[in-house]
Amino acid sequence: MKKILALVVAVLMIAAMAVPAMAAVTMDTAVTVDGLMVNDAYKLYQVLTWDQTAGAWKLAPGFTGLQLNNKTAEADVVKEITDGITQDEANTIAAMTAAASGAPETKTTGIIKSGTSFTYDIASGTDTSTLGLYMAVITAGTPEYVYNPVFVAADFEDNTTNSINAGSATYGAEGLAKRQHIELKKTTSDSNQQMKEAIDSYVGEPVTFDVNTTIPVFLDSYKNPSFVIYDNIETDGINLNADSIEITLGTTTYAKTADAAEGKLAYDDSIFTVAASGGNKGEYTVTFNPTWLGDNVTAVPVHVQYKGTITNTAAFNLNEDNNTVTVTYSNGPDNEKGAMRDRTNHYTFSIGAKALGQSSDEGKTYELVKVGVDDQGNPVVQKRQVSSWHSEDQRHPLAGATFGLYTDSECSTLYTNSLYPSGATFETGVDGVITFKGLAAGDYYLKEIAAPGGYIADSRKVHVNIAATYETVTVADTVENGINVKGYTVDVLKSYTVTVNNVSVYHGEVTDEHPDGVYEAADEAVATTYEFNNDGPHTSSMTTTKTNDSDLINTQGVALPSTGGMGTTLLYVGGSILVLAAVILLVTKRRMNAED
Repeated sequence: MKKILALVVAVLMIAAMAVPAMAAVTMDTAVTVDGLMVNDAYKLYQVLTWDQTAGAWKLAPGFTGLQLNNKTAEADVVKEITDGITQDEANTIAAMTAAASGAPETKTTGIIKSGTSFTYDIASGTDTSTLGLYMAVITAGTPEYVYNPVFVAADFEDNTTNSINAGSATYGAEGLAKRQHIELKKTTSDSNQQMKEAIDSYVGEPVTFDVNTTIPVFLDSYKNPSFVIYDNIETDGINLNADSIEITLGTTTYAKTADAAEGKLAYDDSIFTVAASGGNKGEYTVTFNPTWLGDNVTAVPVHVQYKGTITNTAAFNLNEDNNTVTVTYSNGPDNEKGAMRDRTNHYTFSIGAKALGQSSDEGKTYELVKVGVDDQGNPVVQKRQVSSWHSEDQRHPLAGATFGLYTDSECSTLYTNSLYPSGATFETGVDGVITFKGLAAGDYYLKEIAAPGGYIADSRKVHVNIAATYETVTVADTVENGINVKGYTVDVLKSYTVTVNNVSVYHGEVTDEHPDGVYEAADEAVATTYEFNNDGPHTSSMTTTKTNDSDLINTQGVALPSTGGMGTTLLYVGGSILVLAAVILLVTKRRMNAED
C-alpha cells in the first residue's frame, strides 16, 4: 500500500512540477509595425514558421529556396536569420518578394488611412505555425520617402532555444519602420558665386546652377529600381552649356571630358548616362543604371553642376526666366514611382520703356523722359507733331538726345553687357524715352552726352538705383501621369523699385498669383516720370545772358558779331573828340557874336 501511495505522490509531484512549466509559456498574438504615415501601403510576409513536430524554426513557404552568405542548407540559413539580420541579408530576403513567380503570399495588405501603424493578428489556439518572423514591405504614400523592409517576430518564450528573439530586442512583436528621406534643392548664382533660389542678372552674365539630391538604398525587393534627374530651361532667356554638366557622386566627380589634373573622371555608363541638348531652352537627363542602384548598399549624395548665360532674349522686370529640375525614383517594390521638383528664377531689369516687358503699347510705363524748354521756360513743340507726354502742360518729348549709362559717379566708364558691348548709349526717339535693358539690380549713373541740334544738354549726373524684393512661395504637391510630385518652395520677385537721385520714380509690384505659386506681372503698374530738360533754341540782335538754377545749363544765345581792330577803335575816339571840340568852338563863337 505504501508503495502505491508513494507512486501516486510521485505522479502528483511530477504533475505539479509540470504546472509551472506550462504556465511559463507565453505566446504573442499579434505583430505591429509603427512609424508609418497616412497613405503608406504595406504588404506583410511570413519568413520563418515554427514546426511543432520538429521543434524547430523553418523557412515559411515562398522562402524555402533562400540562400544567405553562401549557405544553402535550410538549418544554416535559419541560424543566419535568428542570429540577427544584416543589411545585405535583409536585401536578399526582400528580393524573394519581387520574384516573378513563386513569390510568397502576403499575410495582409493595406493602406494607412489614419494613425501611424498597422497590426496583424496571429491565430490563437494550438496552431504554432503562425509563430515566426514576419517582414513588412512598405510603399511610401508621400513621394519624398523610400522605406526599408521591417522585421517583426510573433514568438513564444519558454527559456529554451525555441525563441527567435531569445530575450533580446532584435526582433519583437512591434517593429519601427525605417524610411529614407529624399531631398532635392536647386540653386543658382551670378558671377559673384552667391547661390540662391532667385537672382537678378545682366544680359550676357554667366550663371551657375547646382542640383543637390540623394540616391537612397534600393533593396532587392525593388523589381526595377529607378532614379532619374531631368532638368530643363523653360524660357528663352538662358542658354545652357551642355558640355559643362558635371555629376559628383559622394566625392567622385564625373565630367563629359576627363580631367586628371582636376580629379574628374569621364562619364561612366555603368553608373549613369547623360543626354543633353544645349542652347536656349536646353535640357539634360541623368539616368542611373538599375544594376548599379540595386548593388548600392549606402545612400549616395548627388551634386550636379552646370553653366549657362543670360541671353539677349531674357525677360525683363517683373517677368522671369526660369528652369526646373525634376527627380523621379522608385518608392515601392512594384515599380511605384515618386517625384520631387525644384526651380530657380532669373530676373533682368530695364530702365525706361515697357517696364512690364509687354510686347504691345498698352500699359507702357516710362521712368526717364527727355523734354525740351526754351529760354523762357516754355515747352518746346517740335515741328513734327507728336503725342504729348503730359496732357496738362503740353510738354512734348524731345528726339535726338544721346545718353550714356555709367558704372561710376564720375561718369567716366560706360556700362557694358552683351547688349552694349561698346558701352551703353541711347539716343531718344520721337517719344523722348530713354531706355536701357538687360540690367541687374544695383547702382548706375546716367548723363546726357549730346543734345540735339540747337539745344543745350542737361549736365546733371544722375544716380539711378534698381532695387528688387523677393518673396518665398510654396508650390503644392501635384499628380502627373499617375506619379505623385512633391511640391517645393521657391523665391520669386515681388516688386522692384527704380529711384533717381534717391527719389522713387517707378515701383512695379506683382499682384496676380497663379495656382502653382508663380507670379505674373501686373498690368496696372504706374510710374512717375523723371525729366531731363534742355534749354534752346533762340536768337536775338544783342547778346543776352541768363542765370539759371544750379541744375540747368545757360541758355544758348546768338550774339551779333564784333568786327574791326584797335586802329578803328582809336579813330572812333579821335573823331568823337574832334566833334566835341567843334561843338565847343561853335558855342563859344555864338556867345562872342552876341556880345558884339
